[in-house]
Amino acid sequence: MIPALVVAASLAGCSSTLERVGLGGGGGSASNSGSSEDQIELRKYYGTGYCPVIEVRDGTQAIRKYVNTREPSADTIVWQASIGETARQCVEDPNGTMTIKIGVSGRVLAGPKGGPADVTIPLRIAVVKYKEAVLSSELHRETVSIGADLSTVFRRVYEVTVPSPGEERNYLIYIGFDESK
Repeated sequence: MIPALVVAASLAGCSSTLERVGLGGGGGSASNSGSSEDQIELRKYYGTGYCPVIEVRDGTQAIRKYVNTREPSADTIVWQASIGETARQCVEDPNGTMTIKIGVSGRVLAGPKGGPADVTIPLRIAVVKYKEAVLSSELHRETVSIGADLSTVFRRVYEVTVPSPGEERNYLIYIGFDESK
């Protein structure tokens, strides 16, 4: 019974309430017999319902690869990529951690100097405690294939585990292209 509750609660998403997933309401616990000894505290498995906001960092929502980086121009673009949509889902566990699934989608287009090819896009995902600390920062180099139509869509889901924010609820998720090494 508990694994089914955990799966149902985790699939409900971070903004759902217990009522919306059909697991009762009020005190946030379920019981088979009604006695307090048999009650299961769902929030222990589901978490608090908090999930940090995602922001695409200014200046990192698009990236271009040029033939010559010393003289970049619209005529010398090999390919360009942009971030389109983002999503997240959070689950806090009783061990004091929050697992965040972060979805990112976007488009890659061949430029005037490009064509069908495999390209590598550098996507950074960081989780920070607002104005205090970087909790996680990972650079993902994703290979994307540009086909004969000279454009493609990419979709990726990443999983990040960070300490539970407790009552503070001051985490942010930053996403963007990052050319640093």
